[in-house]
Amino acid sequence: MKAILTVALASALAMSFACASNRDTNDDDLDQTLYQRVGGADGILRLANQFAITVQNNPTLDDELDDDDVNDLKQGLANDILRASGMIATSSESVANVLDDEGLDSNEVSALRGCLRQAASAVGLDSSTINSLTTAVVMPAASTSSYEEVPDTSRGR
Repeated sequence: MKAILTVALASALAMSFACASNRDTNDDDLDQTLYQRVGGADGILRLANQFAITVQNNPTLDDELDDDDVNDLKQGLANDILRASGMIATSSESVANVLDDEGLDSNEVSALRGCLRQAASAVGLDSSTINSLTTAVVMPAASTSSYEEVPDTSRGR
């Protein structure tokens, strides 16, 4: 199943590359899209795979995210990069909508951001690209659904 998803992601990114190749290219980082700065389709695939490994090995996230969630995160990451680069995403998936129903607390959201930065660094992205990446990929807001009983102060005044 993972092999099929990886092949599907690679194929979708390769098709998206056609859109990027029509852009004027310039070696100046400021003129390059995030897609180009990450390394195109191959770079996104490497980053998405490293992000998945980093998430799966994170002790804060291992109880929250199953294999399907992690595979969806890979697709969401690729789509978020494509959208941030003004390209057409391969699906409606995004990192934020994959995780919307997970109810991550602030520590888990922070861990997820850290996983993205760690994965980007591991594949050799420079700090400027990592900052652009973490800005472009919208993380879910921390859940505030933890139940805490609030005392009733309306009586006994």
